[in-house]
Amino acid sequence: MLRLTAQELIHPQLETEFYYHRKLQYWTIVHDHEDFYECFLITEGSVYHLVNGVKQLLTEGELVFIRPADVHSYERFGDEEVELLNINFRTSMMEETFAYLGEGFEPARLIDPALPPRCSLMPEQVAWLIGQYERISTINADHKAAIRSAARGLLTQLLVQHFAPPRAENHPDAPRWLNELLAKACKRECVTEGIGAFYRLAPYSPEHVCREMRKYFGLTPTEWLNEQRLLHAALLLKQGETAIVDIGLDCGYSSLSYFYKVFAARFAMTPARYRKLHRRTAIPARQTGY
Repeated sequence: MLRLTAQELIHPQLETEFYYHRKLQYWTIVHDHEDFYECFLITEGSVYHLVNGVKQLLTEGELVFIRPADVHSYERFGDEEVELLNINFRTSMMEETFAYLGEGFEPARLIDPALPPRCSLMPEQVAWLIGQYERISTINADHKAAIRSAARGLLTQLLVQHFAPPRAENHPDAPRWLNELLAKACKRECVTEGIGAFYRLAPYSPEHVCREMRKYFGLTPTEWLNEQRLLHAALLLKQGETAIVDIGLDCGYSSLSYFYKVFAARFAMTPARYRKLHRRTAIPARQTGY
């Protein structure tokens, strides 16, 4: 087995190195890492990933977090071509980032499991990560400090956005795809669009998704989505002066009276009353006397 080292792959004055494999050699050498972590993203196609004795099929958009001790290689999947973006991080950089994120990040979740953590990125997230690679790669090579700072920012964003502790409402026994679906579907644009966006993000039929939602969360997708809408509405009421009718529309309610009705049923008060009690600001307002 081959053991790769940071000395071989990462510039001595840097903490990170990018490799964009446009044509991956499918039968790669089995290897592990002595002193660096690796995140790789499948940007196109599919490939088998052989890791710690397990054979996984990875498809476009999957991001994998490889620890130094993970033993892995790649194997061709059918006749498919594959491209992947590989990012190597020195162990010292990863440990410093874990320390910066603090105990609440729970790095043991990523380090201790038998298999490396992985997640599925949406197309816009894939495009963002490729854009970050291109941005950092085009920084003047003489400006090593700027490259290090940009790479540290990227690592922090990767960990927080894609490998953060599961949301409190995640079910520990639910399939990974279902928890990932809920993490995507709670975003504001999906909440506003409604159930159509929810099912479009789902990797299975509406019937199967509905059964799994009832099994693990005791809710239908529509009931879950309505709860997310109301939570978004409550957040907007706390944050600013947007008109209540506009908040209702922004959260997918075309009828103001219905928005008032469901909001009062959920929070035991009207939206206006909720805003008065919970609105927070860091900028003191002048009292006009009116």
